[in-house]
Amino acid sequence: MSGMLERHNAAAPLPLAGRRVAIIGGGVGGLAAAVRLSQQGWRVKVFEREVSRKRVGHSFILAGAGLKALMQLGLGDDAARCGSPLRAYELFAPDGTRLLTTALSSARGIRRKELLDVLEAAVPPGVVELGRAVDGLEYDADGVARAVRFTEGSSHEADLFLAADGIRSPTRAQLFPEARLTDVQVKELVCHVEDRALADLLGPVFRKYQCPQGGRSLGMLPSGDGVIVWFVQLDVGRWPGSIVGAAAIEAIVRREFGAWGGLVGRLLDATDFRESHTWTTADMDPLPALYRRNVALVGDAAHAFLPFTSHGVSAALVDSLALGDCLSAAEGCIETGLAAYSRARGPDIARVVAAGRTLRDRFLYPKRFTDEPAVPLVQ
Repeated sequence: MSGMLERHNAAAPLPLAGRRVAIIGGGVGGLAAAVRLSQQGWRVKVFEREVSRKRVGHSFILAGAGLKALMQLGLGDDAARCGSPLRAYELFAPDGTRLLTTALSSARGIRRKELLDVLEAAVPPGVVELGRAVDGLEYDADGVARAVRFTEGSSHEADLFLAADGIRSPTRAQLFPEARLTDVQVKELVCHVEDRALADLLGPVFRKYQCPQGGRSLGMLPSGDGVIVWFVQLDVGRWPGSIVGAAAIEAIVRREFGAWGGLVGRLLDATDFRESHTWTTADMDPLPALYRRNVALVGDAAHAFLPFTSHGVSAALVDSLALGDCLSAAEGCIETGLAAYSRARGPDIARVVAAGRTLRDRFLYPKRFTDEPAVPLVQ
């Protein structure tokens, strides 16, 4: 595959031409790329399959590189008004015994909806088109993408194409058919509560309760305005089978965590499980490249990280900056810029993938590790 990539990417250089870019996907990665490239004079279109902005999803931790990226995008002040600052990470045993306290700096718990609103407000009007489901890309005889093709039959021409179409990216599957997500070893059940008194008790702390035998934990993340997003992580080897629907999620959570100490019982009682969901977690070996000719991958399409890293959103924001900077320095050649982007991001992606797998093993098999517990956050 690497030889084929080299042949394709060594073809005649592609000039920047009309500086038209089509972005597939209007999540964090796609919108951040749209912000950066719009700032640099590109004519940007973002095609999002959602027909309305329901802003589904819960919250995440944004720290270090992610917050710095928002500042470089000129959105630091807006982001600082979102979510809740995180001052510490605390780890507890099921009986409420504190096992670890670690200070956090420049970290925030942010709801996905708030960050998407900030990013979308920063792109020019008309850039984002909703209800545009992409069927694929149209290529010429030299393997150069020329247009986005939509499921209803129309198309849109551009000079540069960015795929921000998620962890199961159809575009990535076309460019790198050998790439595979790993088998699921951990399931997450994600819920949230709106309870200001409970949020005040939690304070600016990312708190986690974990079974000492491994394979079972519950985490709490304050996200501002009295909202706590919380999640359960389960080893699929010990809890096999599907966990679908509010009744199933509530049943397993109450059975496995109802007797745990601290704030856990109160949190469960305050939760409306009708808004909970199950997330199967997986990652992916680093790709041989993040582009092919004039098509590049950003965000989860470019790198699938395990949730133990708390780094997926930060990486998507960093992608947008690296992409814009590399294209600006490319002296008029798209492929030169995309090759530089791929080289710039590769080492960091490999580092986070490796760190995520170590954190997963710590969760599944804690007895294998003799040092103190690790913070589930990769900077």
